[in-house]
Amino acid sequence: MNKESNREKAAQVLEEYRKEMNAITDKVTRLKLEMPGAEKLEHTPLLDSIVLNRSKNIFQKLKFMIPEINHPEEFQLLYRASEHEFSGEAFHIHCNNIKDTLTLVRTEFGKTIVGFSHYKWNEVGNGWGVEDSRRKTCLFQLDNFEKFLPISDQNLIYNEEKAGPVFGTGHDLYISNNCNKNIESYAKICSTYCPNEDIKSKYPKGSASYKRFAGA
Repeated sequence: MNKESNREKAAQVLEEYRKEMNAITDKVTRLKLEMPGAEKLEHTPLLDSIVLNRSKNIFQKLKFMIPEINHPEEFQLLYRASEHEFSGEAFHIHCNNIKDTLTLVRTEFGKTIVGFSHYKWNEVGNGWGVEDSRRKTCLFQLDNFEKFLPISDQNLIYNEEKAGPVFGTGHDLYISNNCNKNIESYAKICSTYCPNEDIKSKYPKGSASYKRFAGA
């Protein structure tokens, strides 16, 4: 394949990406008009999230999640794997030394999982987990509108320099290095984070719910 063909192929891929992004923007605009009270969420950068915009019922999910993380006044995009690379190193370059971060991931089955951490991702040394009796972290399975809270003070999050965000012992949520190229990412709910009692039976301890993740 010659250079001219390569350029034409690259231009075609970029055009398809542009069309997809325009379609997402149109979808969000339409939802703003159709969803009662959605104007209150109009200016949040979360609406720019590719992970959220590729899921259904985006405004219902935001209205469920935002009160659960105490109505933050603003959001700032720190890291997008599809732009900054999927490597663990890239994640830590953009997210270390910052408290109160929100991690959004999308599984191979199109499910949306969110992790909130009050702690910096380099709060402790490499390979160590954060311990705090205040337990200021949580996980969400947004498609089912479920919140998972830590049942232990230990290993709330991990500092794994060669991986992405890691929550819980076991781990409840583990995003591997270059997660778009392997199947090493996974979720084992109820290792450290458990749901409310009325839905706990759906998640046996250490159950592997998902195995492939991509962040955007």
